Amino acid sequence: MLGRPYHHDPGLNHEILEEFQKLGYPIFSQNTLPIDDDLLERLFGEEVRAGMITSPLDITDAWKNSYSCSTNHKVWAAKFTARHPNLVALEMSSFKCGHDAPIYGVIEGIIEQSGTPYFCFKDLDENKPTGSIKIRVETIDYFLRRYREEVIRKRKASEDIEAQLAALEAQLRREKYGDTVPLMEPEAQGMAAD
Repeated sequence: MLGRPYHHDPGLNHEILEEFQKLGYPIFSQNTLPIDDDLLERLFGEEVRAGMITSPLDITDAWKNSYSCSTNHKVWAAKFTARHPNLVALEMSSFKCGHDAPIYGVIEGIIEQSGTPYFCFKDLDENKPTGSIKIRVETIDYFLRRYREEVIRKRKASEDIEAQLAALEAQLRREKYGDTVPLMEPEAQGMAAD
């Protein structure tokens, strides 16, 4: 959940987070994302080594106008979410929030550039009807279920292709070398003996 600290209040967020949890989606706020060195290395290490950012917590590549701690957390959480393979982004903002308005495009751009699913409730206020929120939550749930099925289908297809390639390689090696398939090519075996 990309939002400000007050968006954790069920009264302010119209229990949207609870609705998602009822459907089986665990909710992580930007303040509860792990910052273990090994995880940050996996998610941001290449960018740090390439000099694109100075540390895994650096947001200057995406947002240079550091004027609000909550804004900075929200931008960093978007970067984290975009790089993590098992997270999707749910942005929350209260209607006419002056601090959030400048980063709407930044957050959406960070998330969508990675292909990570992105959803938002940017118009939360005290008059938001419960019925329309439930419909939006159900629609997001439907999308995420189809998205998960597609991810699983693509993973299975990739595994099937890898298995077929391995079987074809084994068959070609048997045809070339007979029953005794060398672990290395003959030229490499000669070098290993030297």
